[in-house]
Amino acid sequence: MRHQGKFVSIPKDIQPTELTLDQAVELIENKRKADADKIVRTFDEDPEVSILNGRYGVYIAHGKKNYKIPKSVTEPAALTFEQVKAIIEEADKAPAKPRRAASRKK
Repeated sequence: MRHQGKFVSIPKDIQPTELTLDQAVELIENKRKADADKIVRTFDEDPEVSILNGRYGVYIAHGKKNYKIPKSVTEPAALTFEQVKAIIEEADKAPAKPRRAASRKK
């Protein structure tokens, strides 16, 4: 379903035709809360750089690229802009890991 330009998923156990108004309001509120919790920190120095909370943990987003935060960092929200830039530069310098080709079954 769509509300104010945002899409909200309807769980598979609820039929769209049987969705009540109270259930729809609850789904919309949960979606808004999840979206608000996603942003951990943004930086005024560069609006394209932000620290986000994702499916697999906290990460750095810069433009359209994502960067892992090193395990040595215990509090990602406390990172400074300079530290984030250093993590991005270090990740860009590292050689890309080759991807394994999918094996075919005969």
